[in-house]
Amino acid sequence: MISIVIPAYNEEEYLPKLLESIKKQDFSDYEIIVADSSADDTRKIAKGYGCIVTKGGRPAKARNNGSLKASHDILFLDSDVILPDNFLKEFARRCKKYDLASCYVHPTSRKLSHKIYYSVKNWLNATNPIKHCSGQCLFIRKKIFRELNGYDESLYLGEEHELVQRAVKCGNRYTLFKDIYVLNSPRRIEKEGFFRLTFKSLYSEAYRLLFKKMKSDIIAYDYEYEPDK
Repeated sequence: MISIVIPAYNEEEYLPKLLESIKKQDFSDYEIIVADSSADDTRKIAKGYGCIVTKGGRPAKARNNGSLKASHDILFLDSDVILPDNFLKEFARRCKKYDLASCYVHPTSRKLSHKIYYSVKNWLNATNPIKHCSGQCLFIRKKIFRELNGYDESLYLGEEHELVQRAVKCGNRYTLFKDIYVLNSPRRIEKEGFFRLTFKSLYSEAYRLLFKKMKSDIIAYDYEYEPDK
């Protein structure tokens, strides 16, 4: 059994696609928790699919809030993700050997610029000298998540990488599966442009390598989440 935790803010367009892809899986041993602070129909949609709904916020806070409702080991998914057929069964089977696990992320579109951007992100996650993960899909055992006190809500960016790094330092087993993947909407590339978003991503990677934690808004990055109050 796993607890799927999804942070959401005004995701009425994308959340149904994710929930439908979960519903179609050949694995049903899960509960779904949506951590939401939307002004649209996201909460109504989540309840319509039988999800547990709790308070949201910015990504780290929403994930932490969602984890408080989790009854089992946790799989964090972003709301604009789609799971390929048979993904959950295979991913859950492999996760039995690890304390934390992530996988590659591919775009839902076939545009070359989108493929290049996600290929670079996957490569960075796989080769970075400090442990990286795909924030769109991260499994962690509930006991370990609680021991680590969850995501660091003071971070402006890269909270998923920092969580994995803390976990590994404590002796927990982490892996990044390179041969299975989730699909992700390239909406931020469409909104900001390929070169601008690529620069932001590479700049943030360099900043984390030099200074470890990004606790301030050093680059303008549109999360599409309301600020925490």
